[in-house]
Amino acid sequence: MFGSDDHPFEIRSKEIPQVMAGAASQKHPDSEASPYLSPRELTTRWRCSRATVDNISRRAGFTRVCLGEGRNGIVRFLRKEVEAYEQQRSIGGN
Repeated sequence: MFGSDDHPFEIRSKEIPQVMAGAASQKHPDSEASPYLSPRELTTRWRCSRATVDNISRRAGFTRVCLGEGRNGIVRFLRKEVEAYEQQRSIGGN
């Protein structure tokens, strides 16, 4: 019965990539326009660990936007502060 074509909850394997692609594109539709960066985004951007991001953010004095409380809370950094820090730390070639 579960393998029949008329089962209402059945998802065929050929449909899964399309469903997943749609979900991925809707996850962060305006991530480029966001004024915030998550620690995970910074770990990818800087190719370092979360601990390194935490250390750099503390030393640089980044504003921490804390949403929620405790283990379920999230931290975001201001994009403009991160970009200003990166510009300040860049070494010019010419």
